[in-house]
Amino acid sequence: SLFISNVPPSGDERPFQANVLKEVRDNVRALKTERPIFLSVMGLTYFAFLSGLFELTILVYAKDMVGANDIHTSFMLIFLALGIGLGSFLAGKFSDGKVELGLVPLGTLGLSFFCVMLGWSYHSFIGVCINLFLLGIFSGFFIVPLNSLIQQDSPPERRGQILATNNFLSFSGILIGSGVLYIFRQFLHLNPAQIFIMCGFLTVLGTV
Repeated sequence: SLFISNVPPSGDERPFQANVLKEVRDNVRALKTERPIFLSVMGLTYFAFLSGLFELTILVYAKDMVGANDIHTSFMLIFLALGIGLGSFLAGKFSDGKVELGLVPLGTLGLSFFCVMLGWSYHSFIGVCINLFLLGIFSGFFIVPLNSLIQQDSPPERRGQILATNNFLSFSGILIGSGVLYIFRQFLHLNPAQIFIMCGFLTVLGTV
């Protein structure tokens, strides 16, 4: 962080609000007037929801469906992380100095496809690792343009508000993902592979 360039303060003189939920509500209402930014925030909130659902499911998936031990499970997570890193790097390269929103639908289609593939490929550890790696790449295609648009197009005097609201909604999405996982497991009695397939179809709906 010592190498991050210094920037001047925004000059915001708004008083501190103790009621955080009210401030988030007001910020979301204000965001709705700026449709591209609002949709980007909603897209990142959905991705956080998917991450919360995915992160808890993958550990059970590795043990119960793939039959992986702790070392193999770690490798699965490494492949996913490497994919996200490479996908984010490639998204920056493909964007060529601008916000390239065309990568977003490509990212969601890849996310959908490889979520569904995880629901069918659990018989092969190598196949699972490849699917996780590719899923990570398309995740990078999805999140980089949306984050870039929010940071670039948000009004400078409200950028901190917008980023804070985005973070609050993203963590709320993770929490909701945990609740949806409970519903999938306890009420719908879905196994981890079926949950990944469900994630794929949810992502198609989210894309639309």
